[in-house]
Amino acid sequence: MAIAAGRVPLNFGGYQRGTILGRGASGIVFECQRTATGESFAAKVVDLRRLQVVSGPGVERQWKKLRREVDILSRLPRHPNLVHFESAFHEGSWLFFCDGASVVG
Repeated sequence: MAIAAGRVPLNFGGYQRGTILGRGASGIVFECQRTATGESFAAKVVDLRRLQVVSGPGVERQWKKLRREVDILSRLPRHPNLVHFESAFHEGSWLFFCDGASVVG
């Protein structure tokens, strides 16, 4: 079951969603802008209901995997061939990973 782009909030965590950059098994990647500065980012948006993080068996295991992914991304050193991890947060049943502007444009 694919995530419908129209269900993803237009505004989230100080960012505004733009066009779709790509789709993957666990989410959709959007171009987005930080509303305060206009800076461009890419945001991977994951539907937590699809990952059974909101309810169902294995909730704690799924959260542990997501926390580990955020921890790994936040530790990566800056490198010209890697996208810089900016932030991760969730609102409602959505998880957002925001990465540096080098992937946009």
